[in-house]
Amino acid sequence: MFISSAVFIFLLFIIILSIEKEIKIKPVLIFSILTLVSSLVFSNLGIPIVKNDDKDLLRLMNNPAIETRVVESKWSLFGKTDLVEFSYPDGSRSLSIFIDGAAGSKVIKLDELENSQSKLGEALKHFPGFFPLQFLKSNEKDTSLIIGPGGGIDIVANYFGKVNFIEAVEVNPSFIELMKKYNPSTFSSKPNIKIIQNEGRNYVRKFKNKYDLIFLTIPITKSSRSTDFYMLTENYLFTVEAIADYLSALTEDGRLVFTMHSYEEIYRFLSTYLEEQKRAGISNSEAFKHVYIISNGMKPVIVIKKNKFTQKEIEPRHLVAHQTGMDKGVFYFPLIEQVKIDTVLSNDINFRWQMFDQVLYDVADNKYSFSKLSENAAINLNPTYDDSPFFYNFQFGLPDNMAILLIILAIVLIWLIREHKRNYGLLGLDGFTGLRNELFKKYSLISILLGSSYFLLQAYTFQILNLNLDSPTKSISVLLFLFLLGNGIGSLLTMFIKKDHLRFISIAVFSIIILSLIEYFLLVPILRENSSLFWLITSIGIPAFLCGIPFPLLLKLTAKIDSSNGIALLLGFSSIGGVAASSLSIILALMYGFKSTIILALLIYISILYLIHRTKRHNLLNEV
Repeated sequence: MFISSAVFIFLLFIIILSIEKEIKIKPVLIFSILTLVSSLVFSNLGIPIVKNDDKDLLRLMNNPAIETRVVESKWSLFGKTDLVEFSYPDGSRSLSIFIDGAAGSKVIKLDELENSQSKLGEALKHFPGFFPLQFLKSNEKDTSLIIGPGGGIDIVANYFGKVNFIEAVEVNPSFIELMKKYNPSTFSSKPNIKIIQNEGRNYVRKFKNKYDLIFLTIPITKSSRSTDFYMLTENYLFTVEAIADYLSALTEDGRLVFTMHSYEEIYRFLSTYLEEQKRAGISNSEAFKHVYIISNGMKPVIVIKKNKFTQKEIEPRHLVAHQTGMDKGVFYFPLIEQVKIDTVLSNDINFRWQMFDQVLYDVADNKYSFSKLSENAAINLNPTYDDSPFFYNFQFGLPDNMAILLIILAIVLIWLIREHKRNYGLLGLDGFTGLRNELFKKYSLISILLGSSYFLLQAYTFQILNLNLDSPTKSISVLLFLFLLGNGIGSLLTMFIKKDHLRFISIAVFSIIILSLIEYFLLVPILRENSSLFWLITSIGIPAFLCGIPFPLLLKLTAKIDSSNGIALLLGFSSIGGVAASSLSIILALMYGFKSTIILALLIYISILYLIHRTKRHNLLNEV
C-alpha cells in the first residue's frame, strides 16, 4: 500500500516537472531517493495499537497467560487486518482475525470440525445463530446468504445445518484473502460455499437473488475509519429500507436470522422492523407473529419469517429453547401465553419471574405500540432510515462528542462577524476605498456561502448514492473523484467568460437550485433502485460541473478591486465555510436526517442569488 502510494507520488512529481521546458536531474534524483526510502520504511513499520477499550487485540496481548503471534497483516482502505495466533496455558491454540486491533472474530475451520464431533458440538453450542437451523425442513434451507462471515462461524453453522448452497458477502478484501489462505476448508474448498467481495446491502439490492435464509451476525467493524457510530459502515444494514430489501430477497417461507449484542440493539432493530411493517400496512401485533427472539444471555438472536409462524412451528422451538438455555435475557415467542411467578420464598424474599420479555409481550398483545415505548424510553430506540442511518446512536439529541463542533462553529461565526465590521483587513486599496470595501464585504459573504453550500450539497450527494457501489470506501473514492472532476471542468471553462461575471454566477447558482430540486426530489427516488453507471456519473457530474463555475468567477471580480490580499482572503473564507458546513452536515444528519443538508444548501444558494441581486441593484460594480 505504501509502496504503490509512493510510486504514484513519484509519477505525479515527474508529470509536474515535465510541464517545465527542461527536467532538472538533481531534484528528480533527490525526490526519487526520498520516495524509495520512505516507502520502504513505512511499509515495514509496525504501527502500535492505540490504547482504547475497543481494541480487543491490545487487551489480549496484555494478558500474561496468553501468548500472541501475528501470523500475517494486510493493509487496505479498510485499515489494518491482522491474523493472530493465541497460545493458551493448557497447550491449545486458536486463530482470530482483527480489523485495526478491534472486532475480533475467531477463525473456525470446517475440516477440523468434520474430524471432531466434540469440537463441532462445542462450536455450535456457543453460537445461538445455529438454533433456527435445527427445525427447518430440507426445502426450507436450500439457499442462504451470510452478510459478514467473520472467521467462519456462520458458514460452519449453515454447512452443518445442511443448507444446500451458501453465499457469504464480505466487504473487506484483506479479510477474504487471509481467510482463503489460512482457512481454505471454510472459505474456498467447498463447492457449495461461495465467497463474494461486496457490501452486503448493495449485493442484496443489486443482484435480487432469492434466499431461504439471510444471516447477519454482529458485523461491527470498529476500524480506524469508523471509530464513532456516525461513521460505521454497518449502519446502513439496519434501516427501515434495508429490512425491506432483505424481506424482498427472501423466498415465501424465508427467514432473517440476526445476532445482536444486547437488548438495546434488539429493541431498536424491532422498532425499525415494526416501522417497515407499518409502511406495509401491518400492525404491531400482527408483525410480532412473524418474530421470535432467543438468547443465551450474551448474544440475543432475532428470527423474522416472511410469512407468519404457525402454532405447530412455534411450540417445538419454544420447548427446545428452554431445554438448551436459549431463554435468558431477551426472550419472546408468539402464540404462547406468558407465564409469571410472583411469590414469597421461605426466607421472606419476594421472588418474581416472567417467561417472556414483558415489554415485547405487551406490544404483541396490543396493549400499546412500540412507537409509544420508544417515545418514553430512556435511550433512543426510534427507527433508523437511510436518510438518518445511525443505528448505534442510542443517545437522544446531540451526542456529547458533537457538542465541541457546535462550540467551534459558534466561535468561527463570532470571529467572522467581528472581522466583517473591520473590512477583514483588506490591504492595498488606491481610491474608492469605501466602495471597494463594501463590494469586498459582499464578495466575502458570497464566498463563505459558496463554500458552505458546496460541502452540504456534496455530503447529501454522497449519502444518497453511497449504496449504489459495492464498497463504502470505494464509493467515497469514486464519488469524490467524479465530484472533483466535474468541479475542475466547470472551473476551467470559466476562462472563456470575459465579462458579466455576476450574471454567470447567478445563472450557475440558479441552475444548481433547479437541477437539485429535479434530481434529488424527483429522479433519485424513481431511479435509485435501477441506477446505472451512466446515471451515477450524470447525477454527480452535472451538479459538480455547475458548482465549479461560481467561485473562479468571484475571484475574477475580486481581482478587479486591486487589493493585495483580496483573493487570498476569499480563498480562506471559502475554506472556512466548507469546514463549518462539513461539521454542520454531521450534526444536521444526526438531528434531522441528511435531507436537511440539501434543504439548507438550497436555501444558502437562494441567499447567494439575493446578495448578487443587491450588489447589482446598488450598482457597486460600475462605480468601482
